Amino acid sequence: MTIEIPGCTSLPDAPRIAVQLNAITARAANTFGKFALRKIFLVPAIFVPAVASAMANLPFAPISPQPDYVVTMVESMYGKEVAKRSVTHHGDWTRVDRIEGTYRFVAYYSVNGVVSVHDQRRVSSTFLSRGGIDLSYRGYRPRNTGERQAHLDETCTVWEVSRPSEGAPSDSGSFHLSCVTDDGIELWQRSTFGNKVITFAEATRVERRTVTADEVKPSRSLLILDWWDRDAPTLGASGILGYEITMELSGQSADAGKSVRTTRQRGQWQSIEETVSGVRRKLEIVHDSGRMGFEYVWDELGAPKRLAITRPASAPEDAATTTPAMWHETNRSETILGETCRWFYLFTFWDVSRSRCLTSDGVTLKDHWRWRAVEGPEVVKEWIAVRMTRRPVNIDEIKPSAGLLDPHVWGIE
Repeated sequence: MTIEIPGCTSLPDAPRIAVQLNAITARAANTFGKFALRKIFLVPAIFVPAVASAMANLPFAPISPQPDYVVTMVESMYGKEVAKRSVTHHGDWTRVDRIEGTYRFVAYYSVNGVVSVHDQRRVSSTFLSRGGIDLSYRGYRPRNTGERQAHLDETCTVWEVSRPSEGAPSDSGSFHLSCVTDDGIELWQRSTFGNKVITFAEATRVERRTVTADEVKPSRSLLILDWWDRDAPTLGASGILGYEITMELSGQSADAGKSVRTTRQRGQWQSIEETVSGVRRKLEIVHDSGRMGFEYVWDELGAPKRLAITRPASAPEDAATTTPAMWHETNRSETILGETCRWFYLFTFWDVSRSRCLTSDGVTLKDHWRWRAVEGPEVVKEWIAVRMTRRPVNIDEIKPSAGLLDPHVWGIE
């Protein structure tokens, strides 16, 4: 499996991955509002910015192969120390352990993709990714500046990893720099905006020693789900155990006439599957508690692209903590499929809005999204129910198929 980035096909695997993942920070900012505003499920709201932060910490490695090593680093922001980092490398895998206060982030990088784990007080999130990212908004080809520096009695070469896009003013965005030894070990990385250093991470210790595969590769247990019997299904206000509803996009939406969303509800569990032109593109499985979630994304051709899993944190004192979304009822109502629904809107970010029309027993008959991505046009998606059946839903209709949790798909063997 290879990672393809437009315009970067001549780059070795290591720098291509480094540049690709440094771009996730910006992409996460674009999509944060979209993912965070789900019913009362705020799992991705926790997950996305955490992933973006750690992805930007990926060591830049223009030289391959590299020796086994362990590097201890200190991270600073605006000159203030904010985190500790340990970077461990062996073969195709690099593991980054990052501790910031009480939060811990573990990320595993390889030429096949990314696996990251973020532990918080309420949830533990696992993110797996493969495939490229649109980097058209950045100058993404690494440049060897030719500058040599000394650090920890080592000599390194300064690389400009990324910069504002071609033609953009030099003060219109951030620059990412990295200093790498002759055998490919990063000694420091720096992000600047104008003349100011925003973030800086530097090595405090470098060890070239034997590293085993078990020290750097993610565990297959990350793909084991054991949630399903934790909560027995409960009857809703109408006395109906579950329902299945099919929705399509309205004419004002992108992909209108091609996209279909199927939602199934069983007690506190809900699955949402989306297809475009008959190709499955996304499957979400969420729990009302907001502490268990699954999201699987396919590309335009139906190949696996991204997987996110969220589990409850292990600390029992946090088990009862939930964060409800702030839905506000309006005076508007509508009749869809012969059923009356009332409109609610969600207080969101300034560039994201969401509203939906709910029946008396909480079934969404219309779901309206509007958001504007960074440096992009306004996007509107409005889902409208076209079929609905209230019926008991079996838990097997909610669970993901075993093939979606195959570790080989994500390079975990």
